[in-house]
Formats: sequence, C-alpha cells, structure tokens
Amino acid sequence: PGGELEAELRIMAENTLETLPKLVREFKLHAALEEVLQLVRRANKYMEQTEPWKLAKSDLASAGTALWHVLEIFRLAATLLSPVIPGKIDNLLHQLGLDQGHLQLAWGVLPAGIQTRTAEVLFPRQEYIQEISQETEQSMDKPSEQITTAPAIDSPAQASDPTQPNNPAPEPIPGVLQIGIDDFAKVQLRVAEVVEAERVPKTDKLLRLVVDLGDERRQIVAGVASWYEPEQLLGKQIVIVANLKPVKLRGVESHGMLLAAKSEGKLSVLTPMGEVATGASIS
Repeated sequence: PGGELEAELRIMAENTLETLPKLVREFKLHAALEEVLQLVRRANKYMEQTEPWKLAKSDLASAGTALWHVLEIFRLAATLLSPVIPGKIDNLLHQLGLDQGHLQLAWGVLPAGIQTRTAEVLFPRQEYIQEISQETEQSMDKPSEQITTAPAIDSPAQASDPTQPNNPAPEPIPGVLQIGIDDFAKVQLRVAEVVEAERVPKTDKLLRLVVDLGDERRQIVAGVASWYEPEQLLGKQIVIVANLKPVKLRGVESHGMLLAAKSEGKLSVLTPMGEVATGASIS
C-alpha cells in the first residue's frame, strides 16, 4: 500500500537487494555497506517527508503505512548487515519485535501490526560513557579528603625540575590555521556523480553541475571551466562538500562545493581511486 513515496522506497530497496550480491562477489565490501547505509538514509528522509507522528493525529491508517515502510527498511538492513554485526542485529531484532526467521532477502516480510519494544541506542558515540559515569559516582561517594590528585611525571628530568610543565602543549605549526577534530567532523564530504554539466552564461570560469548523491540530486557551481569542458565531467565521480550553506554565483544557486587540487597553474578535480557507491561518505 501507499503512494509514490512508498513505491520509490520499495524500488530502492529491491535495487539494493539486486546490487549487493554482485558487490560482495567482487569483494567491494565497503561499497556494499555504503549501499545499505544509503537505503537507511532514504528511509530517514522518508520519515521526514511523511511525518507519521503528525499523521497519527488525523489519519492513523496513513501513519501506520509510513511506519511499516520504515520498519521494513530496518528489517532489510538488519538482514543485509547480520553477517557483519550479528550482535547489534540481535538487539535490533529484539527492539523490532522480530526474530531470526524474519531475516529474509525479500520485500514485504514484516508482519502488519507488529508490536515494537522500547528502543535503545545501538551505536552510542562513546560506548564507555556508562563506565565513566559509574566510576564518577563511586568517586563522589568517597569522602572529599580521600580524593587526591598526583602530578604526572613524564621523565626523571621533569621530576627534578619543578619549573618544567607536566604536559607541555604541542607547538603550533607556523602559518597554519589548525582546527580540532570536532571542527573537521562538521564537514560532510561525499562522493557524487556528475549527471549534467554546462557553462554558466557570461563567464569563462564557472560550470553548472547537477550531481547525483544517491538519495538526492543537487546543483553546484564550480570554478573549473578554465581546465575542464563540461563533457569531460559527465559521468565522473567527484568529491563535494555536501553541507555548505547555499550561495549564488553569477545568479546561479550552488548547493555544495567541488574539491580540486591546484598546483603550478594546473587543476585536477578530486575523484575516488576506485569505484564506490554514489553518495558514499568520506571520513
């Protein structure tokens, strides 16, 4: 049941089921895993589009249809990932109210009216948080006079010289703006395939590209026209910054930035060394 969105979701799921065995046979395991992640991302986008939590207030049947499709994607993802992370998949099946018998490579296996259980985080960012919390609680239970801090001593020379800092900070690199790992983690780099390319009118430097990210298509403007003809980029996989704020360049909206290397007057667009799934994340 459902409309165009549901049909699109089912087609993507069936395509994934068809594509994955070939990737596994060719030992392209990273690409295979990325295909599964793309399917999960599409289910997440479908949730945002259908908003079943709002539908439940006025159209319970439509809300049920939306939730069934999302849970069916989760079941398929669990089936595909079960050889890779069996322990996590057992937890997921339990939360979905399913068992090993539901791990089938087919669409439509999820029973209607399934009763899910209380959800738990399967992949916490720091799985040791609970251990740290327990240690903290134990420390808080101790009398304050029993809690002491010992200075860190890295070497005998440091021990004999009280003026030497215990943990000297690394020297900054001259002329380099350094960022922390948290700053870098904010940048979303993804592989995109160029499906349209043309010159931006009245400029010699800009190309308008339409790129496929697997779960969406978007337009970007790239200043590479001095080095590339539009047809040279068609069908190529490139790397883009996917979470830049949109900007207008010569009146054309750009929703991302193409990455390229430039040296001695030459420019080369960055591309993956091997074939990867369109939309793959780069880390």
